Amino acid sequence: MHTAEAGGCGCIIYRPTSIWWGNELAKRNQLIRLAGTLELTDEDWLLVFDADNHILTIDPEMCRAMMEASDLNVATYTVLDGKDFLADETVKEWVAGIDIPEQVALAEYVRDRHTDCEWTFKDRNIFRYNPTLRVGPQHWQYSAIGESGKREWVRGPNWDRDVPALQLGRYMVSYHRPEDRPKSRRDFQAQYYKMREEYRVEFITSHDPPVFEDETTALSSEGAVSPAAA
Repeated sequence: MHTAEAGGCGCIIYRPTSIWWGNELAKRNQLIRLAGTLELTDEDWLLVFDADNHILTIDPEMCRAMMEASDLNVATYTVLDGKDFLADETVKEWVAGIDIPEQVALAEYVRDRHTDCEWTFKDRNIFRYNPTLRVGPQHWQYSAIGESGKREWVRGPNWDRDVPALQLGRYMVSYHRPEDRPKSRRDFQAQYYKMREEYRVEFITSHDPPVFEDETTALSSEGAVSPAAA
């Protein structure tokens, strides 16, 4: 709130009356609903930015100009992350499942995820506002009803292969600093992740965009609207 005030930005603080029974999906979809109260248009963008991220450098005017000139629906920014991919268990498992030398497999993993040897990557977390934008079935996957009238990925299980993205590159660079969170917070996080895996929360069986209860219903505080009306 203080940061928004200092920067002359509006700030909505939402406090749920109970826990998020829908886990991270419910929380992130509620954030999209709240954004819908601001009378946004398709010229506006939504930035997903976690609390353990820190803006290292940014050129606001260049970012704004690039986004205004783009007809794409998703953008990436650069993240510096001190993550050793060679020591990551998920990466090890992925590499072990491919019948090619480890270094070659790791190189493919890095290439496909816009990661380099400095442990940086391009985070696909800026989305053009669309009232049908939703999160799911995993908390980092976003889809919306496109011009075809069907739900399409803007950030799906295939990472950057689903749709092209605007690359802000060096004009917006953040630093991921999870180790700066309180230890109690990190312990709760580890416990949650363990339970999520154990109970197969966010487990997916298909890489196709999800089917929601009503594909024509937009997430808007003003009620249900169709994509055409939006």
